[in-house]
Amino acid sequence: MLGNGPRCPRALSRYGGVGRGRGARGGGPVPLPGPVSVPGRPAVSGRGRGGRSGTGGRPGAAGRGGTAGDKGENFAETDSGRDAGSRRDTGPPPEPPAQRTRPPPPGHRLPRQRDRGGRTPRPGHRGGRSPPVPSPGSPLSPLGPPRSAAGCGGAERVALRPRRMKLLPACCRLQTLGAALGVCVTIGFTVQLLGGPFQRRAPVAPAGRPPAPCQPRTHLVFLKTHKTGGSSVVNLLHRFGEARGLRFALPHRYQFGYPSPFRAERVKGYRPGGPPFDIICHHMRFNLTEVQKVMPNDSFYFSIVRDPGTLGESAFAYYRAVAPAFRRAPSLAAFLAAPGRFYEAGARGNHYARNLQWFDFGLPVAEDGAAVEAALAGLERAFALVLLAEHFDESLVLLREALCWPEEAVAAFAHNGRPLGTAPRVSPTQAARLRAWNNLDWALYAHLNRSFWRRAEAFGAARLREEVARLRQRRAALAHHCLQGGGPLPARAIPDGRLRPFQPPGRAQILGYALRAGLPPTERERCARLATPELQYKDILDRRQFGGGNASVPPGGVAGGGGGAQQRYAAQERHRALVYLGWAMGPLTPMGIRVPPWNHFVPRFTCRG
Repeated sequence: MLGNGPRCPRALSRYGGVGRGRGARGGGPVPLPGPVSVPGRPAVSGRGRGGRSGTGGRPGAAGRGGTAGDKGENFAETDSGRDAGSRRDTGPPPEPPAQRTRPPPPGHRLPRQRDRGGRTPRPGHRGGRSPPVPSPGSPLSPLGPPRSAAGCGGAERVALRPRRMKLLPACCRLQTLGAALGVCVTIGFTVQLLGGPFQRRAPVAPAGRPPAPCQPRTHLVFLKTHKTGGSSVVNLLHRFGEARGLRFALPHRYQFGYPSPFRAERVKGYRPGGPPFDIICHHMRFNLTEVQKVMPNDSFYFSIVRDPGTLGESAFAYYRAVAPAFRRAPSLAAFLAAPGRFYEAGARGNHYARNLQWFDFGLPVAEDGAAVEAALAGLERAFALVLLAEHFDESLVLLREALCWPEEAVAAFAHNGRPLGTAPRVSPTQAARLRAWNNLDWALYAHLNRSFWRRAEAFGAARLREEVARLRQRRAALAHHCLQGGGPLPARAIPDGRLRPFQPPGRAQILGYALRAGLPPTERERCARLATPELQYKDILDRRQFGGGNASVPPGGVAGGGGGAQQRYAAQERHRALVYLGWAMGPLTPMGIRVPPWNHFVPRFTCRG
């Protein structure tokens, strides 16, 4: 609406009352070519098309919605409706009346309007126009009431439309948002990289200092399986434990009630709540629940397995006298041709003839593939590492790394071996038949073989080859330094009975070691421990741990001197042989020893006078 008094063209142009052509701005005086008549008001010069309501323009922008005569009244100018010269300057004018708006005709496209700064107005106000921003002289401004302004012909007050605070343009808002986002990202990366109190960091060893060494493991459970090279592993466990004063869980004789499942009561010196043991490594049929009663909770469980294609032949030669299925067969070839003809399930001693390793691990008989997989999964949970007899040196390297032992601790001689020429070579056809006959053992071996090589791959192939080479060099140097002949000898060629290995009552010949003459006492003691067979070493540990109740003599010492000592030790060897295998060969005597059939021992042990 226009006021009654004359208006300055500058003011009219500033507040949208008069425009010159399209988008004329009120930056200065604008010539008015002709009068414009408004009903009830004095004529105002100007023929520009005034902005009307709904054009989306801001105050100060010239609209193109038509003149007041053809497009409706011009509401760009705001005033109280009174003549500014007819009233006193007595304070701020009253609020302007509500403006009427007339919608544009259908299909009419409103042009984009710009303010004095050239910015596109923001929609959202009445009729699409931007909300007014209070000017410094408006009543809504925090600077106070409007100021007096000089008119065209004299001083007069002009009531200006209230205006809101100007918003930043879109480009500036995006720049501000981008700057804030960049600051946040920078702070986040700085916190992540530098850490400090914002995160807990693992302690880092000072530069140039090697990491802290691991601690050797001393709580060990070794399941010694039959005919897999376990006697060699037992020897290094004996030496390691004896050198460090560890406590062994020893059987009352030489086995833990085998073939019955292991029970804690079979450990010599065990009592519930008593002191725990450190190492258990002798023959047993594994029973995890009972073993856990004897050994600490942090014990390392490991074992060793062998391909049943070769283990079957070794078992046939070694247990020929104690397994009825083997004893009835004239040869291995005859047995493999029809094993069911000789084998009787459940017969005492026949566990040696089929699935011997499955039996030693204490696994239940599996009838289908699902039961086999379940049994193997439980075995993997119990045993942290299972060695392979075919890759014995690689197995010792992985064992040393798992136990954090020094390299010299796993240098050992092979025990319970046979002469190379006497062991018959198993043909591929026989090996396939042995694997088929021992199907559970084959499933066990195949599963653990894959687990072993996954561990070897993680260890590193090049590193494994290097350590295996060093282990073999160390073993060869020890054999050259300690042993007579630099290697194993037949039992009859070993003069010292304390180093002579046990000979089973069959056709197999077990090799042993004799010490080289002229060794200093300290070296002789160390070399004797490397060469001592399993049964004699068990007697040494038994005497050290429980006193002089055992009559065996340590290999490094002297047993009373002369041939009488050798005769007494020969008698002990015969007694040891009866105890070691007697349980499977005859009834119990009043002394608790099972006597084997006499036809197996009469040729060797003849009573005189």
